[in-house]
Amino acid sequence: SLVDFNLTAASLAHALDAPINGGLVDILKDPKRIDQTVLDKLLIPYGSRLDILSSEADALTPYSHCAPGLKALLELLAQRYNYTLVDCSHGAPAALKELVFKFSDTVILVCDLTFSSVRETSRLIQHFKENAGVEQKLMVVANKENQYSSGEISKSDFENAINYPVTLVMPFDGKVTLECLNSAQPVVKVNSPLATTLKDFSAYLAGKPLKQKETSFLKNIFSA
Repeated sequence: SLVDFNLTAASLAHALDAPINGGLVDILKDPKRIDQTVLDKLLIPYGSRLDILSSEADALTPYSHCAPGLKALLELLAQRYNYTLVDCSHGAPAALKELVFKFSDTVILVCDLTFSSVRETSRLIQHFKENAGVEQKLMVVANKENQYSSGEISKSDFENAINYPVTLVMPFDGKVTLECLNSAQPVVKVNSPLATTLKDFSAYLAGKPLKQKETSFLKNIFSA
C-alpha cells in the first residue's frame, strides 16, 4: 500500500492518474470509525499489487486531531499488507510525521548532494539516532545526482560531512521524469538508468542485495 500524506494535494495519486477519495482526513479525526470496511472504501487499487490511500482536502484543513486516527490506520495497514510505503513530505503535519517515524521499520531519508542539504540531513539523522527504536533502520538516499552543472558534493564528501553512509544515489533524468509525470506513467516502465536504479532499490527494500555500480575501469577491462 502507498499512503500519501500530502493531504491537501494528493500528489502521488495525481502523478499516477489514480482516483482520489476525500474521506481520509475525516476518518483520521475520528479513529472509532476506522475499520477494514471503511479502509476498503478509501483504498484505490492501482494494478493488481498496489493500493493507494490519498486525500485532496481543503488547503486550510486543520490536522491537529488526526494523530490518533493515523495510529489506528497504520495498524490496520500493517495487518493487511506486506509493505506499506508512507510518503511524508516537508509539508506534512509534524504530529503525523512523528507518528509515522515511530511506526516505521525503515526510514528512508531523501536528500540531494548539495551544501544546503548537508545541515538538514545531519539534523534528521541526529533526530533518528536519538529517538529511533532498537530495530528501526535508516537509509539515506541521495536524489537527482548531476541535476546541476556544477557545485554538487561528491558522494564520499557528503558521507563525511553527515557522518553517515549514503545507501544509494539516484541519477537525475529531467526528461524521463517530466514525460512520466505528464503522462501519469510510473518511471519504472521506461527504459532508463533512473528506472533501473529504482527497481534495484525496490528489490533491496524487499530483501535482495543491492547491485553495485561498475567502475569505468572495470567496464574498460570487460569491453576490451
